[in-house]
Amino acid sequence: MERLHIGTSSLLGLPEHYSDLDWAKLLSEGLPTSTFERLCETIAPHDKAFCYELVPRSTLVRRRKEKRLTPEESERIQRIAEIWSFARDIFGDEEKTRRFLTRPHALLRGERPIDLVIANAKGARAVEGVLGRLKYGSAA
Repeated sequence: MERLHIGTSSLLGLPEHYSDLDWAKLLSEGLPTSTFERLCETIAPHDKAFCYELVPRSTLVRRRKEKRLTPEESERIQRIAEIWSFARDIFGDEEKTRRFLTRPHALLRGERPIDLVIANAKGARAVEGVLGRLKYGSAA
């Protein structure tokens, strides 16, 4: 997904010149919690509970004190940011992007795309496939 890193970097407040190797190192060290805050505010500005779907409340309190996410949490945040950036590019509007991600989709067996992306990389790949089909005109 290197093609998506520029939008992802900007969304997370990181330098835009990161390569896959830069991302690998950053993710293994853990993203700063500020990236998490930016992502939550962008995706769900009116839903304060959304961030707890990504990191449980008690864990988030600790992460904020440490100012760093774990590698696993960091990968989840990057995965969500990449899909958001890709969808935002396709829909051209943040509200349309939110609607796509938060409503059940027939091509995803009625699942909400955001839930699949949060769950794991395979779910994100399925959502990316639907987005690719939308981008090139072969999905409804």
